[in-house]
Amino acid sequence: MKDDQEYENIQKFLKVNKEIEQTSSLIKSYERYSRDTADLNTKLRDFESQQSQLRDVLSDPNSTPSTESRFRNLHYQLQIIHEKLALNAYGDKIDRNQGLILENFIYNDVLRDIEGSLSWEFIGASIPTYYYSLESDFDFNPLKDLLSQIMDELKKMNEPPAHFIELYALHNAIRDRIIEVAIKEYNENRDNTKPHY
Repeated sequence: MKDDQEYENIQKFLKVNKEIEQTSSLIKSYERYSRDTADLNTKLRDFESQQSQLRDVLSDPNSTPSTESRFRNLHYQLQIIHEKLALNAYGDKIDRNQGLILENFIYNDVLRDIEGSLSWEFIGASIPTYYYSLESDFDFNPLKDLLSQIMDELKKMNEPPAHFIELYALHNAIRDRIIEVAIKEYNENRDNTKPHY
C-alpha cells in the first residue's frame, strides 16, 4: 500500500470509529427512553461494515512511513507529557479538573494529546499547558510512573508496529492503562465524602 493511500484509509478508519462510538451511545440513550432505534441500528451496521473493510486494508503487514511516523509521534508525545507532569515554579500542583467543574479533566487532556499523536502524523506532538492550583489534590506520580514504564516498553520494541491496526491496538492498550491509573489515583486521593468512580 502506498503511503498516501494508507494516510487516507487511516483517517477514514479513525472517523468511522468515532461514528460507531457516537451511534452506539445514541442507541443506548434512545433505548432508555423506549425510542425506536431501527434507523440507528442500520447506521451502526453500515459503520461496522466500513470499519471491518478498512481494518482488513490497514492490516497489510508492510509498515509504511505513515505508520512509522505515528509510532514515533506517540513515543515523543508520551515523553512530553511525562516531562510536564511536575510542580510549577511556585510549587503548585497540576489541577485535577483543569479549572473546570468536570472531575478528573486532567486525564481527558492527557488522553486527547495521546490520541492526537496517533491521528495526525504531520503535527508530531502537542505541548500541554496545564492549569495549576495550590489546593490541588492530584497526585501525578502514578501517571508519571506508568508513562515511564510504557516508554521503556516502546524502546525495547525491536521494530515499529507491522501495520496501523497493530499501532492502533497499542494505542488502545495505553489508553486503557491510563484510565485504570486514573480511577485508582482518584479513589485514593479524594475525600470519602466525595463521589468515586
